[in-house]
Amino acid sequence: LPISQIYVTAPIFSTEHGWWWGEGFPSDSTINRFPGTPAEAKEQVRKAKAKGIQRIKLMYDTMDWCRDPLPPFAQMRQDVMTALLREAKVQGLFTEIHAPKLRDAIQAIDAGVSAFAHGIIDYNIEQQFIQALEGKKAFYVPTMCLYEFLADVQGFMNHALSDERFKNALPDDQRIQYSSPDYYNGYRERYPNISFVKEHLV
Repeated sequence: LPISQIYVTAPIFSTEHGWWWGEGFPSDSTINRFPGTPAEAKEQVRKAKAKGIQRIKLMYDTMDWCRDPLPPFAQMRQDVMTALLREAKVQGLFTEIHAPKLRDAIQAIDAGVSAFAHGIIDYNIEQQFIQALEGKKAFYVPTMCLYEFLADVQGFMNHALSDERFKNALPDDQRIQYSSPDYYNGYRERYPNISFVKEHLV
């Protein structure tokens, strides 16, 4: 039988105080995942290429769509996002982006992104957007489970853990963690706008 091939995407570029910025995230200290200027962004992509990395990912999102009424996270500057994607193309790297808002996704298409790692949540996708994807030969990976998870963390994890194969594959400490009210409540506190997510999953 054919065996799936797994391609690791690294590094994950973000911005300081943006999503996926948190302290303690394992990263290569020789690559700045939070470039502040287009020139710095290009330099970091070249560093990634020199290490043999073939794919990079960008977090281009304030998370305001699920954070309200909490303050949104900082978002990467558009010129930095563009510089990362265009330099990656020059270097022959595959690029993925988390940009779940249609406006941001259109900017990413214009900058030449290879793939959307998650679907768009705030608006229905129009034919013009689909044609732009086809024209750029970009991939669209909906990953709807991300939104289903945020809409109902406890229900999602209960369903996942009901599969004995999944449950038995987890170390005991992780299985206990994913069954904990503290785990569910932590997500509810950080991403409280579950009503928006549920409405846009319909």
